[in-house]
Amino acid sequence: MISRDFRFLNVMTQGYPSRTSAGACFDQIFPIVIFSISVLGCNPERVSKHQQELHTQVHQFYESAFNEFQNEIGDSAQKIERCINSKKECFSPNSNADELSSVYVPEFSKKSAAVAAFKSVSRTLETHWEDFLKRHPYVSWLYILDANTGSLRISPATPTELTFGKSIDFRTFEFFASAQQDYPRVSWQKKTKEDISGTGLILMASKAVKKGRNEISHVISGDLKVSSIAKSVQPLFDEFVSKTRAKGFHFFAYLKPDNHFRSPISEYASDQAEWLSLRSFSNSDSEFLHVSPMAQAKLLSIEEKARALSARISKQTVRGPVFVTGRVQLGQHPYHCSVSQLPNPQVILWICAR
Repeated sequence: MISRDFRFLNVMTQGYPSRTSAGACFDQIFPIVIFSISVLGCNPERVSKHQQELHTQVHQFYESAFNEFQNEIGDSAQKIERCINSKKECFSPNSNADELSSVYVPEFSKKSAAVAAFKSVSRTLETHWEDFLKRHPYVSWLYILDANTGSLRISPATPTELTFGKSIDFRTFEFFASAQQDYPRVSWQKKTKEDISGTGLILMASKAVKKGRNEISHVISGDLKVSSIAKSVQPLFDEFVSKTRAKGFHFFAYLKPDNHFRSPISEYASDQAEWLSLRSFSNSDSEFLHVSPMAQAKLLSIEEKARALSARISKQTVRGPVFVTGRVQLGQHPYHCSVSQLPNPQVILWICAR
């Protein structure tokens, strides 16, 4: 009997088998239910049960961190939008805004007017943001940007002029433009970048706030420390290598939005020397590891199937992550790899073990 609670989808890297061949699997797995290909008699390039469990844990960990951050950005923007478009005051009388955040005012705006405007709008978020930051160590800062003055309120408190200078216009930045373009959805940046402290990679998300029907009055944004997320899952990799006695293990994750280059997020290797001989992220969609052309073609084939699968399941109700598997030659050794993609943001996760 085929289980209807199947959590893992193993797909041969050669492509989906035909319906017409003897003993073949279904090449249409949606929309009714996901079937296990192995149950139906195929012989996919599968990974071990331990690797399936590990990939599920890692996928869900990343997904939870991204979702909680995205939800906070979206909820905060909705709160501000409701306040601005209502006749009620937009702040909590119990908040102490001056202690919880600071204001950056560019030199082309009047500071007194900008600070007063922020105090009338942002106080409804101050105490809430302080609590959120304490519970989510992967978030470094949260921002409210005033579209009229170009001023920025940041939480937790930061010496803004020392950090940003005096003439930055954040309205020219990608997070502002993407928030406008993607309204009313939360918009993710198309690439990662080093945070201003130089301690790791961040990924920004933002959402616009409208006053009335057309005017963008504010943008809510924040920095998610993807490097910190990566460090948090490393104990899972250490345990896997120890438990399975894997002779080699690699993990890497990167952001790959449609029609954009890859942007690295994190990596891990049980053998650093071997990993350094393989790893070489580049700005080319056809090259992201130093491997043979044949291995590279297979890597890209597996990745494309994972992306296509993610696009299909995003429209379905699926319990748990699903991923594509394949056997790939990395360096001098064959590895069993599993690949999945998070739908929003579009982050691809690779786990390979031998």
